[in-house]
Order: sequence, then C-alpha cells, then structure tokens
Amino acid sequence: MQFARAFKGLACLTLLVGTAHSALAAPVAYNFTTDALTAGALPSSFPVSGPSSTTIFNALNGLSVSGSFLYDSDTPLTNISNGPVVFNQWNYENSISGFSGSIGTFGFTAATGKMDVADEGYRVNIPPAPLNYDFLQLVSITDKGFALEGLPLITARLFWIEGNTTAANTPDFLTGNDLPASFPESSGRFALDFLDKDANGNTAITTAFFNGLTVKAAPLASVPEPGTLSLCFIGAALVAMTRRRREPFAIS
Repeated sequence: MQFARAFKGLACLTLLVGTAHSALAAPVAYNFTTDALTAGALPSSFPVSGPSSTTIFNALNGLSVSGSFLYDSDTPLTNISNGPVVFNQWNYENSISGFSGSIGTFGFTAATGKMDVADEGYRVNIPPAPLNYDFLQLVSITDKGFALEGLPLITARLFWIEGNTTAANTPDFLTGNDLPASFPESSGRFALDFLDKDANGNTAITTAFFNGLTVKAAPLASVPEPGTLSLCFIGAALVAMTRRRREPFAIS
C-alpha cells in the first residue's frame, strides 16, 4: 500500500512538473501598431533622418506600421554593453522570434531579435548635469531581400525612452535591468533602418521614425516543448499503471 501511494505521488509530481514547465516555456504573442508617419511642424521634427530621408519620407508619408512577434521574458542575459548615449545596457539575444510587420504594401519579416534594457541608462546631456532615463528597445534584424526605393531594410526597432515628449511623456517604467514581464502601456516609438551605399561604397543609415507605438498581448496557445511532452507522457503512464494495480481482476 505504501509503495502504491509513493508510486502514485511520483506520477502526480511528474505531471505537475511537466505542466509547469510547459507554462514557463511558452512565449507570449504581441501585436503592435503605430501612428501614421507625417512631417513635423518644425524642420528639427522631420521623421526621417539620413542621406535618403526625402526618398524614404515620400514612400512612407501618411502610412502607419502594424505587426506581431513572440516575446520570451525568460531569456537569459547575454552581455552588458555601453554605447554613445545608453549606459549599462543589458542585452538579451534571441528573446524575440516570429517578427513580422507591414506598412502599406511593404511587408517584412525578421528571423532574429533581441531586447536591450537600461534602467536609468539613457543619458541626455542637458547642462548643468546629465539626466538619466529608462530605456527599453526591441531590435529585429530583418531578413534579407526586403528593400524600399532600392534601399535594403536592415533593422526594425520598437523602443521606449522615459520623458520622451514625442511619445506623450513616457513615465518611469523600469525598476531594474531584467527583462520586463510585459511591455510598457504608454506609447513608444518605432523605427525602420535602411542601408545607404554611394557609388564609392561608403555606407550610411537612413531611419524613419513613427510615433504612437502601442503594443498589446494577443492570446497564444501553449505549445509544449519535446521535453515537456515526455514528462507529461511519463506521468500519465505512471497514473495509469497505479490505477490498474488497484482495480480487481475480472472473473469470467
């Protein structure tokens, strides 16, 4: 009897572990949209920067972006880096998958993506002392073959910067440099980076910025990993064996 109880306990525990592992392993699906790209009232607020800014602006003027991706908040930290503006930036490779987006008739996908987190790490040099703000960025390295007006698209970026006036004064939304469980509810910005190359082979980047970025979770059916399925099958088999041992043999 004691052996049967222990056997049954092991079976139930195996099922619970398998179920919990399945829940933790499933990434979350998100959809995103932006406002339409329009010229600002001032020359300094023009939404496209770079050598081909006029060409890209004319191609995207009045259009908005929409898309989707999968986000895994359990992705481990890869490295910590500093840039010219962002300091103590924690990088999480392969935390984004299944990325796709479209703007008008121009669509694009990305096989890989990463998250950059910097709590109070975005430094704005405003005298007399620099100001530090939260910074969160999703970077998708777009697949090859997508080009607009002859310019290859290389990255698509979703980002939030605390205090950003173009994103309706984004509040302080980070409390640490770990990956957030979900994305900020306040609006952010979206950017498309195109590669410029002149006749001499010199390269530069032309970037289109979209305001009003909103990201919302979408329902996603959990797909257990192979290891999780094995745990569940083993647990179910153990429960079945326990039940058979307790049932009396039928006498014909």
